[in-house]
Amino acid sequence: MPVVGEQPRMLPLPPLAAPNLTRETTAPMLDKTLSELETAIRDLLQRNQRLTARTHELEQALAAAREENDTLQLSLMEQEEAGAGTRQRVEGLLALLAAQSVEQRHAASVE
Repeated sequence: MPVVGEQPRMLPLPPLAAPNLTRETTAPMLDKTLSELETAIRDLLQRNQRLTARTHELEQALAAAREENDTLQLSLMEQEEAGAGTRQRVEGLLALLAAQSVEQRHAASVE
């Protein structure tokens, strides 16, 4: 039993078994890893090119949609203005008809 304040004893660790790493064993592993890395990089570059092209297409489509939206909004404002002008003319004609009808009724009642 350890005495209070005394450091516990550490058991010695067995030596680590290092694999037999030689040029003959590591070179094929390194070549395989480099080949896999090259393939992964090529794949990523191709994906990046596809995504860049798609981004460009989407940006063009967005610009066209914005332009069409601006055109449609302008057309709507023009139609609203024309509609407001037409409404004012129709209201004016209705007021004229109403006034004329009142005059005719007044003239008929005077006779």
